[in-house]
Amino acid sequence: WSVVYKRRVFGTLLVSDVKVSGAWLSGYLEEFFAARMFFLAPSMENDSSIASSIKVSAASICDEIFDKFDQKLGGRQRSSIILEFSILEVLASQSQYQAARVKIDGLGYKTAVCGIDPRILLWMDYSTLPSDFLKLSCPVEPAALWLTSDTETQIKKAIQKIGRARVVWDNCATQENIELGQRLGITLFQGDAVDPPSLP
Repeated sequence: WSVVYKRRVFGTLLVSDVKVSGAWLSGYLEEFFAARMFFLAPSMENDSSIASSIKVSAASICDEIFDKFDQKLGGRQRSSIILEFSILEVLASQSQYQAARVKIDGLGYKTAVCGIDPRILLWMDYSTLPSDFLKLSCPVEPAALWLTSDTETQIKKAIQKIGRARVVWDNCATQENIELGQRLGITLFQGDAVDPPSLP
């Protein structure tokens, strides 16, 4: 989810202006919403894009509520559904993430690890991370404040090593965000500038 989308959802459900700054609170609410989403069993049909995605947690995948969600999908092709895990959870709880991966790999779902700041690619190798897709979050700061010529070159090399078909440029709020991703060699995009939210 983009930060803007989080605030809209949290603000609507909690009837207040919510600033998502605490990692623990954000993680708790995301896990809660993932469980509720599985309970509501959305159709996951999306004619305007190549796949539908849903933010999940390893705990929600290992719970029987996910089994019920999977059953309600019937004959829907699982490979067109991407289950997104937070990079924070993946790094903090590898055993649970691996257990979730084993479960969903056997069912045919695709996976993504999201919440990765592109600047981290300068010192952390994500090319072997067990996931079908990696979602890089477009920084909110203007590119001029963080993207030097050397940084751009290193990020491009890291994306090429990961594989362009695996990298998604997330949190694209403006056309400029999309153009920045294209400049870095990215071809897959997600965010309000690509698919405006339907929430009021």
